[in-house]
Amino acid sequence: DAAANRNQFVTIKDSYNQTTSALVQTLASSNLWQMAVYDKDGRILSYAEEDDRLQIRAGYRFYNPDEIYALADIPEGTAVNDIRFETKAKMPLDIAASFNQPLPGDTVSFFNLLPDGICIETHTPVTANQYNRSTDQMESVPVGVVISRTRLNSAFALRIKNLTRMDINLFRPDGAIAGGTVAVDTALDVNNYKDTRAADSLEEQSLIFNDITIAGTDYFQAVLPLFRDSQPIAWVALTTSKASIAADTHRMVVMFAFVFLICLMIATPFVCMIAASFS
Repeated sequence: DAAANRNQFVTIKDSYNQTTSALVQTLASSNLWQMAVYDKDGRILSYAEEDDRLQIRAGYRFYNPDEIYALADIPEGTAVNDIRFETKAKMPLDIAASFNQPLPGDTVSFFNLLPDGICIETHTPVTANQYNRSTDQMESVPVGVVISRTRLNSAFALRIKNLTRMDINLFRPDGAIAGGTVAVDTALDVNNYKDTRAADSLEEQSLIFNDITIAGTDYFQAVLPLFRDSQPIAWVALTTSKASIAADTHRMVVMFAFVFLICLMIATPFVCMIAASFS
């Protein structure tokens, strides 16, 4: 009954608190935007996300079979041991409440387009050992998934600019501005790039070079398409003064690919540790 379910929740809630606090710590240390853990049925168990107003908010959902929610608003600088979760009637989610895809067998990363922005998304399987009667062996099987996202927005563009001293703007598939370091009042004319094809890797992706004028200043621009499933999911416009040479822009592309890989190298081990903690 409901009372028994609540008693069981009280018994194991410390484990939920510790695991969700670990998500918060990973989110903060790996410069991620969102993390969420889903069970084998695609139901959300735990999440943490960066919030513009609250710094970080996190929570978890307990099923047995009734649903119990615990949430925490976490100001910047709060120690992990000081996080306090409060039971609530519902979970206000910006993150999807369910994962409606097959569980991944391996970690996969890709660019993704969300209603509120562009991100690098990583799916890391949560696995458990299960006995296989037919082989008489223990096998690792997926029992859930951890999703992590790094948002590609103006703050991300500024970090790239600080590394390369080049301006960068991000555009959605239709050319609408999604953020960047140069104030523009016009969309990117993606009709000029309909014949662009996806390369095998970001480093090998062909650039589209343009001469543009922004607020009366002439720029040399290189447009880098970001693909998913062979379709452009975003456009990265790299701009520098005409006095700069094309080689500098190409070096920026290599740096962008390098930063993308570094993001994965830093975040993936933490995400894998989180996934392992649910095994």
